Amino acid sequence: MRRKPLFPPPVSAATGKRKRHKGKQPTSILTVNGRIDVWRIRWRCRQEGSAVVADRWLDEAEATISEGVREMACRLNQGSTSFDKTAENLARAAHPSISKEALRQLIEGEGKAVLRALQRGELQPAWTAEECRTADGVSRLYLGCDGVKVPLVTEQEKQKRRTKIREKRRRRGRRRRPLPRSKTGADQSRKELAMPENLLVSYDRCA
Repeated sequence: MRRKPLFPPPVSAATGKRKRHKGKQPTSILTVNGRIDVWRIRWRCRQEGSAVVADRWLDEAEATISEGVREMACRLNQGSTSFDKTAENLARAAHPSISKEALRQLIEGEGKAVLRALQRGELQPAWTAEECRTADGVSRLYLGCDGVKVPLVTEQEKQKRRTKIREKRRRRGRRRRPLPRSKTGADQSRKELAMPENLLVSYDRCA
């Protein structure tokens, strides 16, 4: 008796028919335990296009860098002086090898995603008012608000880095695309964030 396949062909919502098997294609995912190479099936129908069902099982965001690596990179970057140093610490701590430019894009992308969630009001406390009730009937909750200073790259530092990059490109001797126009750097090395990004702390009187 033929076994039922573990992942049966997906059914198209538009036609109600099974999608066509378009063969197996490889993908590579960087995890905290190393790089994993996976062959998965690509399914297709004319109305909905192509889809790889297995990618959703591997990572919810269907990204080539796992959630664990993204979290570890962001945590290590908090106390780092540069993305180059973060990449070095990440390789030493968990052995994932990522270039400093790819790491910069990864960390900045995660930060922008958190900022968008904050602006949409999606970041909520991990508790509710119902959980704050006690046997005494009276509960007190403390709220604190404080500004946060963050390190910034000054215009002088940007120009210094750009000069080093130009010197490296010149030493290699190969013709390359011109560098993109640089963004204006900050006028101070550290600044306090605006009011919406201030740090909010909540705790009860027993904490």
